[in-house]
Amino acid sequence: MTASSLDHITPLWLGGQNRERNLQAVIGDAHKNKTRVEATVRAKIKSTKARNLGIKKPKSSLSHPYLKKRMDGTVVDRRTGEIR
Repeated sequence: MTASSLDHITPLWLGGQNRERNLQAVIGDAHKNKTRVEATVRAKIKSTKARNLGIKKPKSSLSHPYLKKRMDGTVVDRRTGEIR
């Protein structure tokens, strides 16, 4: 028999409450997967919020996500491989 644990249906960090109606029984692996997905979403939200508030600079100074700057300073279009 697999052990189950209680998990918040709506996470506390998303405004869920610490009440019975917001709890559900979840089996081990499903709980780990749900927690991992929620942690990924939470990190993405935190990163986006920081970037939008000007706290965190974007990773790339290039204006398009499909452009890549090489170590030698050249810029490559990731879609076509063209050097710009």
